[in-house]
Amino acid sequence: MRIEFDDLGWDDAQRAVTADGPVTGEVAEHDGNGKTVALISYQGGFKHGREQRYFPDGTLRYQGEWTHGRGVGVHQAWYASGQLKEERHYSETGRLIQVRRWAEDGTAIGRQRPRPSP
Repeated sequence: MRIEFDDLGWDDAQRAVTADGPVTGEVAEHDGNGKTVALISYQGGFKHGREQRYFPDGTLRYQGEWTHGRGVGVHQAWYASGQLKEERHYSETGRLIQVRRWAEDGTAIGRQRPRPSP
């Protein structure tokens, strides 16, 4: 079931909800001209499945996978030119493992690994 982003609210647990309760299904967000700018899958009100965001021309701006509200796998973001901007690597449990960034010309500008938790 596809739900429009403008029909969502957020409860105290930060879950996406409608009048029927927590959202399960695909949420679509559109710009003022009606173009799709985001498609996000939810389960029980939390991001679960694929999230994709788009530039106004329809090219991919961001994509990532979620499991019960936690990022998993590789999340990627691009510049409007199509050049990769950032990669975030998450474990299967949603722990951020590494972040890599590039300038718009493709030059690597940073790599970070989170500090271990105490």
